[in-house]
Amino acid sequence: MLRIRELGPKTINEAESHTIRLEAHRLTERQRGNSLHQSAQHGSSVTVCQTLKQAVPDKKEEIDIKTLNESIRALNSTSKQLIETLKGCLVSVFDDVIIPPNNEIIVPGKRIDPVIQDTTALMEQTPNFMYKHELLLAKTVVNPTLGTVPLRILNITDMGYKLHKNTVVATNDVVKLCTKQKHTVNEVKVTESCLGENTVPEHLNLLFQESCKELSETEHGVLKDLLMEYQDTFSRSTNDMG
Repeated sequence: MLRIRELGPKTINEAESHTIRLEAHRLTERQRGNSLHQSAQHGSSVTVCQTLKQAVPDKKEEIDIKTLNESIRALNSTSKQLIETLKGCLVSVFDDVIIPPNNEIIVPGKRIDPVIQDTTALMEQTPNFMYKHELLLAKTVVNPTLGTVPLRILNITDMGYKLHKNTVVATNDVVKLCTKQKHTVNEVKVTESCLGENTVPEHLNLLFQESCKELSETEHGVLKDLLMEYQDTFSRSTNDMG
């Protein structure tokens, strides 16, 4: 009765409606409490699941479980792809090798997994290579499809260091070769001033033509350059003393 008064019904119909809803809610809560209590006594996980399902509509629960399963499968697939990708990028030492102190040598390396044909890759040391081995590995652009890849390893310490066979030292990431776009010229306009800079002066044109009769194409160019260089040595007219 106190709860109904708090709701403040204005008519008898509203009071009856509130009473029915409150009674239905009370019965539902009692039934739910009895079910949970019974589940705890018998220790049955199946009964607990069935009781929890009563609080959530079956259709919504099926949708949530289905969505969750799809998300889990997608996550597993992505994880597998990532693991395979990382595994394919690793490079190891081909055989046991000793790096002399304060020295750099080139040693043979190999990809752990097969690679895609006709690829170019950038090889660089793994993140923990320097800290673990106290060595440095030079970055190199290689063609991993050739099999053995060169590893330029530098030992900056005063003691020799031995790398064992199959020690992972680098990653090999596929790169794309980018070439600059080439522009072709279909037509070039040449001004008269430009032509004048590369042609024999008018007062030497006759001399040039007469002298080229017995010369080859290469000799033509040499004679042309010579006349243009010393063009002021020749008289331009009868009044020019040269």
